[in-house]
Amino acid sequence: MDEGVSVDLFGNPKPAEVVVEEPSARGLLDDGLVRTTGWLQLGTHAISSEAFCALVFLVHGLVIAIALVSANPVLAGLTVLAAPPCGWALWRLVITRLLPASRTRGASTVEAHKLVSGCWVCVHGSIGPVGRVASTTSGSSGEVTVWFAGGSWRTWPVDHQVHVVELAD
Repeated sequence: MDEGVSVDLFGNPKPAEVVVEEPSARGLLDDGLVRTTGWLQLGTHAISSEAFCALVFLVHGLVIAIALVSANPVLAGLTVLAAPPCGWALWRLVITRLLPASRTRGASTVEAHKLVSGCWVCVHGSIGPVGRVASTTSGSSGEVTVWFAGGSWRTWPVDHQVHVVELAD
């Protein structure tokens, strides 16, 4: 029998343990938190930074087109059409290569004392970096200390609403 194969009491080979490693998040920082792409919060509506960047480039394209329309109307029209895709491409370059960041989807909100290990939560409200909950400890003063993978931690009141998210990449 092979030296590396483990057997049970009856001499049957045990199946090898398979360790499944989760892929690391694209925006993973040294402290264990994950940089996210960001959102613009308008009241209760969240606007993706991707859409916001394309919108800003559209406005700039319109301004440039107004300046060009008398000299070259075709170029002015092309500028308006090309500006939003250029803004999106720049946004994509930044979040994938220059300052890697992960996209998230909001899943729900829970009170801080109901957090469980392994879930991803927004560290600073509804937007910003997220952290994977490693453990929680309740204090005597009505507060919960949430420890994140990587060693960082936050202390919140027991009834503090925490946004739970899912990482898209």
